[in-house]
Amino acid sequence: MNAEEFLCQYQDSKARLRRLEEERQGIRDLVTHITPGYGSVSVRHDPNMQKIPDAIIRLEELDKKYSEESRRAVELMGQIHDVIYKVPDSKLREILVMRYILGYQIKRIAVEMKITDRTVWRLQKYAIKQIELIINTSGSNVICL
Repeated sequence: MNAEEFLCQYQDSKARLRRLEEERQGIRDLVTHITPGYGSVSVRHDPNMQKIPDAIIRLEELDKKYSEESRRAVELMGQIHDVIYKVPDSKLREILVMRYILGYQIKRIAVEMKITDRTVWRLQKYAIKQIELIINTSGSNVICL
């Protein structure tokens, strides 16, 4: 895994957590919508009633998966932050944070930093080389998801 792939894991991890949360919410919505009301109408057999136990089991599985994914994401994100903050130049760090942590596009970074797109692109490439050096020389194990 190269340095850029390592850094891109930050946004990928956030996206996986978002998808899991959306799926969890969808199941919660399903369970609340299929719960029968016990009013004056007598309910003999409701096919939706059989969906509730399955939905609850699926929700428990997703909660466990979300918890595990969250733990790994926090560890990964911490490691990415640590590596970025080992880059000695503050301007390069700023570009790395905006690009890989905040997910900004090159054009937005250029506007924020008041430099050209080309300069951002060039500095980003140099920052990636710095990250590769840090990863290769530190001997630390980087997390790959």
